[in-house]
Order: sequence, then structure tokens, then C-alpha cells
Amino acid sequence: MPPRIPDIAKVRQLIPPLSQEFHKGQAGRVGIVGGSEDYTGAPYFSGITAMKVGVDLCHIFCEPGAGTVIKAYSPDLIVHPYLRTQEKIGHTSIKEIVDRVSSVFNRLHVLVVGPGLSRDECMIDTAKELVFKAREHNMAVVVDADGLYMVQKYPETVQGYKKAVLTPNIVEFQRLCERMGIESKDHSKDQIAKQLSKALGGVTVVQKGAVDYITNGEEVLQCDVEGGLKRMGGQGDILSGAIAAFLAWGKAYEENLWKHSNEINSKDIAIQEPIEERKGIPDSFLEIEVRAPQTHGSGFSMYTDYEIVCRTNMPLFKFEQSTVRRRYSRFESLKFKLEENDYEIKVPNLPGKTMKNPKQI
Repeated sequence: MPPRIPDIAKVRQLIPPLSQEFHKGQAGRVGIVGGSEDYTGAPYFSGITAMKVGVDLCHIFCEPGAGTVIKAYSPDLIVHPYLRTQEKIGHTSIKEIVDRVSSVFNRLHVLVVGPGLSRDECMIDTAKELVFKAREHNMAVVVDADGLYMVQKYPETVQGYKKAVLTPNIVEFQRLCERMGIESKDHSKDQIAKQLSKALGGVTVVQKGAVDYITNGEEVLQCDVEGGLKRMGGQGDILSGAIAAFLAWGKAYEENLWKHSNEINSKDIAIQEPIEERKGIPDSFLEIEVRAPQTHGSGFSMYTDYEIVCRTNMPLFKFEQSTVRRRYSRFESLKFKLEENDYEIKVPNLPGKTMKNPKQI
């Protein structure tokens, strides 16, 4: 099957509307792993692009030599100078660094690995372990620049992880093909990209060039729109941030953050795998997210309801994924029903009820 042009109308559906019902962070929280003493611009370009495209928050994890510089570029970026080079790691272990960085992962939707990372051995090894941590969190990962050198060195980092997106330029692409034993002669560019994706277990490959080829190993999309003719540093970093923004929106789309048609398939978003395809999921699986509280009425008739997102394979529920808005009392009854059926799960508590003096309302 020849490469096809992506349906831009579907892509537009992933863009969340502006809404007063959203709160900070719901339209996307992105993390960037990269930034070293010599390369401070790359993580900035990636992070600020994600924010300019439309995400709410961006965290950058870099080494101290880059931290102050990146903070000076923009107050919008949240900078964590936790990484260390081989020269400056001292008595700190890579595990300690990984634990410190990954402690923020539960606040992120997408991780970008590579911009300004450098090829320092300690930085590369740390990035590798952070990708494994992101996989444990079922998080989409965009790999670019020195992150691709990491994949070339350690292909197992992304092997088989379908939420990984690799964005190689022509040189990086050739090196990855050589590493995976792919012969590039006598094959079209789109088919070589497809072979590389298959060799890495179905990751998404974005092969950059005069014509861009995007493939998950099953089908190939192409973008033949003419780009800028000047090839300066930073363009790949900009792309990585833009991709991260759309991946974050894809997650929000899957979670029904706003009302939409649900016509985009999960596989097209490459964010939410069907529950039965996830690794290590127990027989009784339930995820519950409680968000977006809204208070109604006044005085003694005032009440608060919550948006509750459930993902499960339990027979108690009719759908694998659903979103409902319920009052506090209904949520308490749900907890009781789960306990009554002796499911070994933990359901998060809602914030405690708050009573106010009616005269103060």
C-alpha cells in the first residue's frame, strides 16, 4: 500500500476547545529530558514549542550547567536541574537521579527525551532508565537528537513500546537502520522506514526529509508540504515539542476531557492501548480518576459533583472506559459496591465535604 496523506480533519479533532470548565494542566503536561552545559537551546525550543502549540505546563529535566540558562530564557518553563554528567555526578548514583526525576512522572502526560542531552555516558544511561520508568507509567515518549543515539546504543529502550515516537533525520535514520540490520538498498524510503518500525517492535518512526514518512510498521503516512529551505539547528527540537503537544491532546481526547464524536480510533492516536493488550494487567483491573469538581446551588441546597473517569476490565462495569459526573454520595455508594464484591482495589477518596454558614454564602 502506497503512503497516504493524513486526514487533517481528524487531526483537528484532537485539539481541545477553550473551556472555562478546564483547570490548569488538563490541556497537556509535557516533560523534556535534556539540556547540558553546552546545549541549552534544544530543550528550550522543544519545551516552548509544546507550550506555544497549546499545552499548559512543561517541565525540563537538565543538568545544573543548563538549568539557570534555560530559566533565563523563559519563566513559563519549570526547570529541574537534576541530571548529572559523568564528571559531576560525584557520590550521587544514577538510580537516585532517576528516582528524583521520575517522581514527577505522575504529573506528566508525555515525555520528550534527547534535546540537548549530550552523549555523556552518565546522561545517556540516565535517559535510558528514565524511558523505562516512563514505560512503567504507560506514558507516550518522543525520542529525538541524542536520545536517538541512546536508542542506537540500547535498542531495547524502546523495543516493542508502541507509545514511543522516534524522529530521526537522514543521518540518524541511517545509523538506526544499520544498528537494526536493515538493508536500505533497492527499497523505497517509505518501505525502509516501515522496516525500521517493525524491527523496533512497532514504534512510530517519523523519518524527516524533503518528504516526511510516518509509520507504525503497518501503514505509512507522508507529508510532502514544502518546508523552510534553511537548515539550521533547533528545527528538530521544535518538531519534538509539537509532537508531544498532540500526544498530550490525544490522551485528553481518549479520556473524554471534552465532548466529541469519539470517531478517532485509539490506534490512530497511539496513546491508549486496549486494556487486554497492556502488559501485566491483573484479572480485576480498575483505574479511577476524579477531577473537575463543580459546585451547584447555594445555602443548604448547595452540593458538589465530580467528573469520574473509569477504565476497567471488571464484569461489574458495562464499559471498559467511561466518564460520568456524580455527586459525592453516589461516589461513596460506588466504593461500597466494590468492597461488597470483595475486589482487592483501592478507590481514591474525594475531598471532604465542606459546610459553610449560609449567611456567608
